[in-house]
Amino acid sequence: MHTRFQRFLREPLVYFGVVGILLFLLFDAIGVSDDPAGRIVVDEHALAGMLHGRNPRLDEAVALQQVHALDGPTRARLTEEYVREEVLYREARAMGLNTDGYAAKRRLIAQLEYLNQGFAYDALNVTEGQLAVFYAANSERYIAPAQITFTHVFFSDDTYGRDATNAAAQELHDLKEEAVPFHAAGDRGEHFMYHRNYANRSREDVSVHFGEAFAEELFSNEVVHDWQGPIRSAHGQHLVLVADRTLARQQPLTEVRARVLADLSRAQAEANQLTLYTEARGRYQITIKEPDREQ
Repeated sequence: MHTRFQRFLREPLVYFGVVGILLFLLFDAIGVSDDPAGRIVVDEHALAGMLHGRNPRLDEAVALQQVHALDGPTRARLTEEYVREEVLYREARAMGLNTDGYAAKRRLIAQLEYLNQGFAYDALNVTEGQLAVFYAANSERYIAPAQITFTHVFFSDDTYGRDATNAAAQELHDLKEEAVPFHAAGDRGEHFMYHRNYANRSREDVSVHFGEAFAEELFSNEVVHDWQGPIRSAHGQHLVLVADRTLARQQPLTEVRARVLADLSRAQAEANQLTLYTEARGRYQITIKEPDREQ
């Protein structure tokens, strides 16, 4: 019986529950339900004050005008940001982290969020079953992208202008005629601003250096071990020799277990943090005053 009780006390969820109960009792003892400190009123002046606090260079009158001009969705988003900041700020003050000023208020919120994050991660208890379910539901995150290994011969628009395509076409004939291999093309064409050879690069990697249209054409065909082109990039014309292609593949859970565990832990911690905030928010009476559009 003693061993079972010790095992029960070591359960993270028990710890999380105890922390939640203690926080509830602490804030319940404060008695905010009927106290003005337990009420949050959101009006245009409150929102304008938040904007001014975030940007002290913004005149308060201008901030008020900006708030008054907000559309419905933007105002609703800003209102929720205000409520969240105010709830966390008051919770931090109730825990003794008291100070003044908007910058200090943001620091208090950050401190409380850090504490809540600690509670949220301490409460984690990821099982193999949960890991498998999360992996299956988010399998697209764990697809290894298609990769390609290639070399290229470059003809810049700056040097050849409109003749770049013709120059590249002539060089393509010579490369094929001479059967120039991968390692022997280094002295052909011009110097390229990035690399001559690319090994095991994804489409995204290639598009960064050559542009999306070049990457699309290179990855859309299946040619290997044969010079092809000219292919236009953002810089000019290229003749390309692909040495290897690797298709995109689904990585098994055993291969990406550490990543899946990290992703699932983060998701669960965020859910736990949201629970803590939702419980704290529920301790306040929130009044949102709609603007008078006739003013």
